[in-house]
Amino acid sequence: MTSHRIDDCSGVGRLIVSHEGYDQECDISLASTEIEEDPEVDRLMTSQDGGKDLDVERPVKAQEDFFITIKHRLATTLKNVGEQIWNGSLLLSDFLCAKSADICGRHVVELGAGAGLSSIVAAMYAASVYCTDVGDNVLQLARENVSSAFTCPTLPRPLCPVRVRQLDWFSDFAESTSGNDPAFHLSEDDVTNISNIDVLIAADVVYDFDLTDAFLNTVLAISERTPNLVAYIALEKRIVFTISDLQEVSPAYNYFRLQLDDIISGSRPSCCDVTLEQLPVDFPQCFLYQRTHLMELLKITFSRKITDVH
Repeated sequence: MTSHRIDDCSGVGRLIVSHEGYDQECDISLASTEIEEDPEVDRLMTSQDGGKDLDVERPVKAQEDFFITIKHRLATTLKNVGEQIWNGSLLLSDFLCAKSADICGRHVVELGAGAGLSSIVAAMYAASVYCTDVGDNVLQLARENVSSAFTCPTLPRPLCPVRVRQLDWFSDFAESTSGNDPAFHLSEDDVTNISNIDVLIAADVVYDFDLTDAFLNTVLAISERTPNLVAYIALEKRIVFTISDLQEVSPAYNYFRLQLDDIISGSRPSCCDVTLEQLPVDFPQCFLYQRTHLMELLKITFSRKITDVH
């Protein structure tokens, strides 16, 4: 892997997401100085899954801003859900800015990267980044955003190498030529590189039981190849009201935690000791969105088991 070091790993200040319309490019500014906010800020509520999900404040004035353009959808169906920026990605990006020392100089892979926002933020601090998802459309979107970021003259620091690749959780973690665009194929070198990563990140990938199983299987497959791995998973609980329970519940989240508990307890075989820590989400908020009690950030550490030799 190519090494890319950044000596200054301090935070980048506040980032402002302003939506200009459906399927339009959205400016994200990285303000290096304090932003003067007008009390009468514009609020734009975007509908996701039929509910209010993203509350974006748009300050009237900002000084010495750094701008990057991210293209994404403002609303999606389940088929193209990866082309939308979700709250979990904003929370994860906040964390990467606030706790940049945790990924500084590290090799990072993002699973389910979607439009690529968190991968781009990670690339401001990491040594290398793999931005992965599945499907030519979402990968082309991520590649376009990554390319735009590399040529953006107003970023506060240069980006490390970012590779956009297809990584299908329902397939074995191995060399793959699936997909129409050969540029996204997972090569043998890519598999080797990902097998030597330090940090895995993912955001809002918990919303379907089958996807959850496939996601955790992929995380375990990667952890079995790399000596030590730290995963940061940001998510927002999806709350539904069920007649059977007569209360609001989050089935997808509950299922995810049950499967994760099986891994941590050793009920699911693993060559690693696995520990889970729920991190506080009171770190500085760079992106302007509504951070609620339904949002969580999990740190999962995989340490290779030491086998006694007799």
